[in-house]
Amino acid sequence: MLKYNFKPIIFARGIEKPYTYFVNAGFSTQLASKLNNNKVKILRPKTIEKLCILLNCTPNDIMEWHPTQHQLENKNHALHAIKANNLNKVEHLTDLLRKVPLNKIEDIQAYIKTQHKEEK
Repeated sequence: MLKYNFKPIIFARGIEKPYTYFVNAGFSTQLASKLNNNKVKILRPKTIEKLCILLNCTPNDIMEWHPTQHQLENKNHALHAIKANNLNKVEHLTDLLRKVPLNKIEDIQAYIKTQHKEEK
């Protein structure tokens, strides 16, 4: 079963007040609450697109797959890329950077800049 999970992307983006963030982005208070609490069951494609633009992500980043035991048998299925336990490995970048020696931060910054340039 496919389900929405906004927690990893909210965490990765460093959004400290997701409800307020979504309301300020133009979402209704009801939808903002559902997004914040992972209670969303159905979203229109237009809303998914708006969320992906806002969070700079793809639909795969906000969805996770909860396979049945039978579905798990096919180890090569493409949906394994968004299996639920795969998506929760994201760490907050600030927390990671606090652990990096200062002399390595310039290397990380340069890498991020090259990745950003490649996307343009």
